[in-house]
This record gives sequence, C-alpha cells and structure tokens, in this order.
Amino acid sequence: VKAVRTALKLARVSSAFPSLSVTPPRDSNSLDSLRMQVGATEEARIGSSGLQGLADLLDRFERRAPSQRAIVCNMVMEHARVHRLVEEGFAFLEAMRALDIPRQSATLQPLLKLCSSANRQRDVVRLVGEMVEKDKLKPQAQTYSQVIEAATRADMVEEALKLFQTMIAEGFPAGDKECTDLMAALARNGDWSRALDLLQDIRVYTKRPPACIVYTAAVNACGNGGAWEMALMLMRRMEEEGIAPNSYTYSSAIKACSRAGKWEQASALFTEMQERGLPQNEVTYTVILNAHAKAGRLQEAAACLEGMKKRGLSPSTPHYTAAIDACSRSGEYQQALRWFEEMKNEKVPINRMTYSATIAVCGKGGAWEQAVRVLLDMMLTSRDGSSHVCYMLAVDACRRSDQWPVAAYLWDLIELVDPKELNQPTLNSLICAMEHPALHSLVASFYQQAYDKGQVNHWSVAFYRVVDLHNFSRPLAKAALHHVLECMLEKHGPGVARDLSIVSDGEEMGTKEEKGFRSTAPFQSLSGEIPCDPAISTQADKKWSASEMYLPWPRNKARHGYVQDPRDPLVIVTGHGRRRAAGTSVLRDDIADFLTSEFDPPLTTKTMPYNPGRLLVPSSTLLTYLLAKSGS
Repeated sequence: VKAVRTALKLARVSSAFPSLSVTPPRDSNSLDSLRMQVGATEEARIGSSGLQGLADLLDRFERRAPSQRAIVCNMVMEHARVHRLVEEGFAFLEAMRALDIPRQSATLQPLLKLCSSANRQRDVVRLVGEMVEKDKLKPQAQTYSQVIEAATRADMVEEALKLFQTMIAEGFPAGDKECTDLMAALARNGDWSRALDLLQDIRVYTKRPPACIVYTAAVNACGNGGAWEMALMLMRRMEEEGIAPNSYTYSSAIKACSRAGKWEQASALFTEMQERGLPQNEVTYTVILNAHAKAGRLQEAAACLEGMKKRGLSPSTPHYTAAIDACSRSGEYQQALRWFEEMKNEKVPINRMTYSATIAVCGKGGAWEQAVRVLLDMMLTSRDGSSHVCYMLAVDACRRSDQWPVAAYLWDLIELVDPKELNQPTLNSLICAMEHPALHSLVASFYQQAYDKGQVNHWSVAFYRVVDLHNFSRPLAKAALHHVLECMLEKHGPGVARDLSIVSDGEEMGTKEEKGFRSTAPFQSLSGEIPCDPAISTQADKKWSASEMYLPWPRNKARHGYVQDPRDPLVIVTGHGRRRAAGTSVLRDDIADFLTSEFDPPLTTKTMPYNPGRLLVPSSTLLTYLLAKSGS
C-alpha cells in the first residue's frame, strides 16, 4: 500500500525529473555501496523511471536505515546542481515534502548554488521561507548568507533585512559578506538614510567598526541618493575609527560629488588620493573626468587625460567622451575634434555618446561644417548604429549658424538612409532653422510630410478636439496650428455657410455619433459653464461645459489624420509654465497673439478658468474664419 501511495505522489513530478535513475544497491546494509551505486547512476543518467526507482529505494531503506535516505536525497540534489537541473531540483524537493522526508539545510545547499547561477533568486527566497514555515527548518549561517545574497540580487531589500535580523537574533555572527550585500542593495536604490541606519546596526551587532568594504558601499549609497555631504562625512568617520579608505572608497566619494555638481570637492578628493599614493584605475579617472565635464572644466579634464597616459593607462571610450563633453561649455570644438581624431588613430571604439558629444560641441561653437562631417562619418563607419540624438544635434548645429538649406538637406538625407530615426525633436530643430516668413510654404510642406509619416502628432493622446502643444517649441506649435486650420479649411470649407447658420440658430452641434459620446462624458466632476464673450460667441458655444471639453477618442476615430470639425470648439493645450522660474506659460501668450495677428479674420481665444494652461477657440470663431477664407 505504501509503495502504491508513493508512486501516486511522485506521478505528478515524474515527468519533470527524467534524467535521474537510482537502483537499489546489492548490499543494502553497506552505506559505501549505496554511495557508489548512486554515483554510478549519476554518471549514467539513464532511464525515464528515475523517480520510481528512487521511490523503491527510499521505501526499501525506510525502516532499516532512515539516515541513509537523507544521504540519497543530498546526492540527488548534488546531481541536479552539477547538471544544472533547476526545475528538476524544485520538483524533487516537492516530492520529499509529499513523502514526509525532512528537508534539511544540507539538501538545500546545492539548490541554492544552482539558483544563484541561474538567476532564480526569488525562487530561493520563497523556497526557504516555505521550508522554515512548513518543515520547521533552522537554517545555518551559510544558508542565511546565501539567501541574503539571493534576496539582494533580486532587489528584495525588505526580505533581506528581515533575514539579516533573524540571523542575528538566532546568534549567528554578522559577516562582512552579508553586510556588504545588504549595503550594496541599498546603494542601488539610493536609500542612503537606511544605509546609515544599517551601518549603525552593524556596529552594534559586531561590536566593532564596519569593514572598509562596508563603508565603501555606504558611501556609494549616499552618492546614488544625492547626499554627497553624508558621503564625505562617512570618509571622515572612517579615518576617526582607524579605517583607511581605499581606491574604491575615494572613487565612490568622487562620484557622489560629481553627481551633485561639486567639482571642487571632487578635485580635492582626487588630489588627496594622489598624495596618499593610492592606485588610480580607469574607474577613478572616469568619475573625475565626468565631474570636470559637468562643470565644463576643460583644462582640468585635459590634465586628467594626460595624467592617465603618464601612468601607463590607456584612455577608453568613456574617458574620451567625458573629455569631449567638457568642451561644450567653452565651445572649444577644435580640442574636441583633436580628441575625436586621436580616438580614430588609436583605434578606440567610438559609440553614439561620443558622436553626439562631438556634434554638440561643434554646434555650440558655430562649426556646422564639422558637425555635418562628424555626422556623415557616423553614418558611414559606425558599427554602433545611428542615433536620432546625433541627427537632431546636427540639424540644430545648422540652425545655430542660419544654414537652413543644409538642415533641409540633412532631413532628406536621413529620411532616405534611416527614416526610423526621424522624430519630433529633429523636426523641431529643422522648423526652428526655417523660422522666416518667406519660408512659410516650405515649413508647411515639411510638417505635412512628417505628420503623414507619423513622425509628429499634435493631437492629444487621450481626447479628441484637443491639440496638445505643451512639448512643442513656438515655431513648431505655429506650424502645427497652421496645419490644423489648413486641413479644416480643405475638408469643411465648402459647407461652412450651412454650418454657420446652424450655430447661429443655437442648435446642438456635432454628429449623432459624437452626441452619444457627449452624453457619457467621463469628467462629470469638472462642472461649470465656459465663460463666453457675447460679442464673439453664440448660444451654441454656451452649451459647452467643462465636462464636454474632453471626450475620449471614439472607437471608429483614428487619432492620426483626424480633422477638426469647425462646429466644435478647439482646445489648445499650452502648459502652465510650471517649469519656468516665473511660473507663467510663455507659449500660451505667444499662441494667443499668433492666432490673433497672423490670421484674417483673427481667431480670438479664451483662457479656461479652471485650467490656465489651455486655450479655447470657440466654434463660431472657427466658422467665421472658414467662411471668410472659403468666400475669398
């Protein structure tokens, strides 16, 4: 009966463990014979009835040698680890639980190592928690260490901290490895306050100062969290406790100051590091060069690069890229081009970041020809592929030098070679370069082509009848509004006289389909009538409440290619101007002046009282404008 029950319990997992075959040893009383038999079976790895053979083996040894069953299970788990059988290992542990075989720490160790190498850390934490709860498992110090490492790698910081506290409560010592793993997990999240608390707990638990590697991880946590002052404070505390900072500690502190824009403190730490005779590696030079690049300190960056060469270190791509980026503030494009050519001569790989930094420096220095030359070099020789950022910067370099024909040529060239990289920022640079009244028709042509190909879209993502321009520049926003009105005139111009009579009579606007959407408007909480000027508004405009302004896109309406119905008011999103120091929207006032001055008859607008970042063009104003244009 027990054999049948065992077979039924193992039937669920037998298909998941086909590579194990264990047969009973000839001498059932010999433990050595058992080990030899299992070892030989591991080498053979034959048969699909391995679990059934294991069940027979366990049933045979159940009464006579219970301790030998644990040995067999341990060897089976070691077999799974050697052959990287993750799923089979989990299935075998489940079978052990079904057979009421106690799962011990020794059985768990091979699976912990296997899951750590197979990126199954979350499964490890879950399994150990289940074994502690159901099997009353009492993990050893090594098990705690492995599970804490798995939890930190899986970014399960809370679970790792709980395991650490449980390990301390059970009397196991807190080793440097566990402390470093926890501190590194907090450093990745930038949680510097909890890192400082953990540092104090480690001092209490171990009754000694934390090790240098633990302090280094805490300094890194402060740097990632933007607390550069706390990072320097930890450096001073290390010296007070007699712990000498190493190269990695200084690199972490320099990185913390660099991220906060404190290049003076970063330079002081770098000088102190040199005075103490600590070895400076590529990582140290990378962080100090990034600090000088953010501050625009070209001379200091050049000195660091030369000092790196004198120490016998070969500058790599990040070092040259940071040095070139340091030229952007001063516009020293000649030095940037020299470093760029040096990279090519030394056969240092050039990636997208290097190309974009070089093109940006040339653009700020007014060297549009060099910027275009670098872009063409990227398109012809780069193995890293093209980047829309490089395209945008090259077009912007032409804009800065008033070279709009070259910018238009680059747009056509990019569209021919790599059309997927054309997007709204690149179009924005092109339109800004062509901001001249004489180029209005050409701007409209470029915008129409970009709109038709999906490279730019001015309609709101969520609601129709809403033009979203808050991420547009002034020239691009003007081109978008020109496009909206031209499409409206082309589609609705012939029948505008009939529509104007409908609005004048005060009848309800919109098609039958749109009326249905208005009846189920989602924003009923935005109540209140839109204030209208009697001189320019009709009775129909007064019917529009705030809840009717924003309607979701109907299922049979496509956002791209939608044409505004002049019988509906047009909502223009310009933004509140919260990112500006004055807190006012410059684009809103510019758009209002543009619609009033550039169009005849003028298109008057209203600012919505409940949302000053939006303008409203009444339907009567749109119909009057279309009537005048279609009549002329």
